[in-house]
Amino acid sequence: AQDTMIDRGWLAEQMKPAIEFGRRHKVPLYCGEFGCSQSVPEDGGLYWVSDVARLLDDQRVPWTYWNWKESTGRGSMGVWVKDGEQYVPQQPLESVLSGLWGPAGR
Repeated sequence: AQDTMIDRGWLAEQMKPAIEFGRRHKVPLYCGEFGCSQSVPEDGGLYWVSDVARLLDDQRVPWTYWNWKESTGRGSMGVWVKDGEQYVPQQPLESVLSGLWGPAGR
């Protein structure tokens, strides 16, 4: 099997058929959820989340992020992670998403 470099350009190419379909048929698109596997190194996951969200924003496709609260164990890329008996924001993921959701991100 050949390794594929997954970067923003590759992601844009994967989204292209859906974007073109929406334009061609004059229908709105919506990304119901996206996230990142816990098997991806944290830095890679942060780039993935940022790139996917920015590409969707560039195409004016509304999106939601999965997973809000860590549900499948440590490293699940949840915005909120279990710390003892409570949930706390996961840094730096919370910062990445806050930058996308806030006025500076739009």
